[in-house]
Amino acid sequence: MGYDLNEKHEFTLGYQLSTSRVFYQLFRDQSGIEDIEPEDEDPEEVDSSQDDRDFNEISTRSNTSNTLYGDYSLRTKIRVLIRLGIRASNYSILEEWFWEPRLNVEYPVARFFRLKFTGEKRYQAFSQLVEFEDTQSRLESGIWTLTDNNDFPLLESEQFSGGVLIDFSGWTFDLDAYVKKIDGLTSFTNGFTSASEDYSRGSSDILGLDFLLKKQLGNYRIWMGYTYNTVEYQFSELADSKFPGNNDITHNLTL
Repeated sequence: MGYDLNEKHEFTLGYQLSTSRVFYQLFRDQSGIEDIEPEDEDPEEVDSSQDDRDFNEISTRSNTSNTLYGDYSLRTKIRVLIRLGIRASNYSILEEWFWEPRLNVEYPVARFFRLKFTGEKRYQAFSQLVEFEDTQSRLESGIWTLTDNNDFPLLESEQFSGGVLIDFSGWTFDLDAYVKKIDGLTSFTNGFTSASEDYSRGSSDILGLDFLLKKQLGNYRIWMGYTYNTVEYQFSELADSKFPGNNDITHNLTL
């Protein structure tokens, strides 16, 4: 629901309801880790009596999320944009409210040149297990689970970015640099000699730079994009120092 006070001030309010259910089975034996993710199978019918497994867990969890959100935008005569937002989410699986503030600012230095800044905090009840198997393709299916604030903590992230936007004579130049911190990652792995017998908790640090150049030439629109991105994991139970993440693709060029 949006409401415009005048040309400068705008409010947006809303409510979101969502329900989710997750089932998975994890077990470890001498050959490593395997996973079973049937779509319609009843968890009670899955055989969990294998004696040769030193770890075997079957879990079904559900969660209902109630979210309230609000947004305020201010646009001045010199085209300054200030947008303030807040989300408040309650997860039934945790029975607690979490607040997510957001800020977006755009400031025009000249008619064709703008500065940008964003900052936000996010929470996520879903979590994907980080796997460090010794594979070449990294194409194994990811296992998703819901937080229980114990083995699977709530994901919490903070991100800040700043950049410039230039739009002149049909050319658009967009540059953004960003940093992101994620806490609450969970690993279940045998990819390290020091692998934990249970779940391992960790975090990640992301540093990136996005560049976009586009030009309209008659009936053709040309886009060129480049991304520099580094992802470092920190799992103190698995390694003494930080190491590159599974999704660490340092250079990416598109045309």
